Amino acid sequence: MEGNLQTSFIPKKSPSQVGVASKTGVNLVTLFAVIIFLVSIALAGTVFIYESYLSNNIKAMQNSFKLNEQAFNPESITAYSTLNARINVANTLLKNHVAVSNIFDLLEQATLKTVRFTDFNYSYINNTRLTIAMKGQATSYNAIAKQSDVFNADPMNKYIHNAIFANLDLDQSGNVVFSLNADVDPQQVLYRNNLPSQQDVTTNVAPQATVTSLPAASGTTTTTQQ
Repeated sequence: MEGNLQTSFIPKKSPSQVGVASKTGVNLVTLFAVIIFLVSIALAGTVFIYESYLSNNIKAMQNSFKLNEQAFNPESITAYSTLNARINVANTLLKNHVAVSNIFDLLEQATLKTVRFTDFNYSYINNTRLTIAMKGQATSYNAIAKQSDVFNADPMNKYIHNAIFANLDLDQSGNVVFSLNADVDPQQVLYRNNLPSQQDVTTNVAPQATVTSLPAASGTTTTTQQ
């Protein structure tokens, strides 16, 4: 009968040991779930409190804005805003306004008595370039040569550049007719650069005549009123 005896080397757990392991696993899951629940409640409470704080802060700012708005007359604010916009537009127009008369002052200062201009056109390309195109008469070719020297010498060449005389011919009276193309410094014709100085405005004294030395040439006009 000993041949029917079976022996097992695997230890067998008792029912009490199996129950203890299962109970420990359930307790850990429950504890983890409780912790997540408590954290969720804490976060929800924090969000609610912060939302209430923001809402109260917004209401306080709205009340403060209404009080400040009531301290001023809305109609006056609108009027001042409109006036400010008009002043800004006026300043922009004045800064960019081209005073063509200043070109005539330059030409008056530099034109010889033996030369006269009969036609004038200008093109304001941008704030860095302004061109003039003119036609005129001179008593001789020598007068045109001297006039060219005046335009191309100091100080006039600081204001009038690249003066080119072309299309020279004789008219029926024996005068030399010509055309002239040149560049003019745009800064010299901007209105803002030719305003009276603050001293002239406060003292109400007219600017004095200035004398500019030009190259020696017969009949050169050197004095001009600003």
